[in-house]
Amino acid sequence: MRQRDQLAALRHLRPGVPLTHPRGRLAQRLFADLLALDDGIDPLPWLVSARAPTVALLTLARALDFATICARSKYRGTLQRALASASDAERSAARDLETRDQALFERMLSAPDEWLVPDGLFDRIDAGDADELRQFLRQLRVRSELSAEPLPQRSLIEPAVAVVLADMLRLPDTATRSRGWQRPAVTQWRASVWMNCSSG
Repeated sequence: MRQRDQLAALRHLRPGVPLTHPRGRLAQRLFADLLALDDGIDPLPWLVSARAPTVALLTLARALDFATICARSKYRGTLQRALASASDAERSAARDLETRDQALFERMLSAPDEWLVPDGLFDRIDAGDADELRQFLRQLRVRSELSAEPLPQRSLIEPAVAVVLADMLRLPDTATRSRGWQRPAVTQWRASVWMNCSSG
């Protein structure tokens, strides 16, 4: 109900009130489609039934962008420089974060290989870019050395972009080559994740 109410409020803003749109052409078109729905339509089932490939592509782009931001921060020594002047509590929190990253991504952020995923994918992808993004995900899966799982479900419990990425890295390679990964039970949370974090 929360997303439906939020969209209904946006549809009925007074003329002249500025409206913040998501970044990226594909996300902007999807947002316009959502605003064009009747107030009585629940957006999540509609996204699953009418826009599942678009939602999946946007979620994958967002996850890949998150991976690139994390990797570049680590490669440039950002964390190490910050810790040099950090308090004991901040250092402890940073160690906890490193432990969590290791559990989620294994070697994805620590492997010495060149980082090949470009940045800003969410802002510039279009509907025809799905194969390219799948290839980037496969590169990160190889880099991470994670074992495949039939249907990772961490992000069902914690729908944060880092956990969504961790689940995607564990998908069997055949799942990302087929439409099986767009089945409704999976796409429902993917739609929810996109609506909650696409503008961040």
